[in-house]
Amino acid sequence: MRSQKTGWKLSMILAVLVACSGTNDDADASATPSSTPAARPAAQSASTQRSDAPTFAETHASYRLTMPEVRRWYEAQANIYRAMETNPDLIDRIDMSNVDASSVDDLEAHFDGIPEVRDAVEDAGLDMNAYAAILVTLTHAVAMDAVIQDGHADRASVIANRDVSEANLELVEKNRAELERLEQELEELGM
Repeated sequence: MRSQKTGWKLSMILAVLVACSGTNDDADASATPSSTPAARPAAQSASTQRSDAPTFAETHASYRLTMPEVRRWYEAQANIYRAMETNPDLIDRIDMSNVDASSVDDLEAHFDGIPEVRDAVEDAGLDMNAYAAILVTLTHAVAMDAVIQDGHADRASVIANRDVSEANLELVEKNRAELERLEQELEELGM
């Protein structure tokens, strides 16, 4: 079971990282939270997705993470992992490897269609759009921080090229110990 769950986690992270790997020079890096994808009404169905929905690159360039939101996102993740423990079939329904997602709206529609995920996210105090936007943005900022920390990229260049939001990178840098602790807590759940 552990390897199947780990496979789900890895496929989710890889799918998000691949989708987020592009940059968008037109993205408004000074967007306010009220103009981010999380501020839009949640729960659009897959059949009503807008063709102008912000891409992952636009989302991670404009969405501003806060630690209270990030903590709620980790709580949602823990809730999802607990649901997967009691319902192993949920793993296949969550699996992103066969989902064609190019925007937060696509992720939102996928996860919103899974009642256990929707309940886990709502129980943590997030709506599904915020959950998906935080997933994309946090995963991207943590990955960029790791690349910089490993010496594979220069921080100033990454920010100048708009490969990551400076505010989100700073949040990750300043809260690295807490983020590592939160990630460890998820790993202790067997994920």
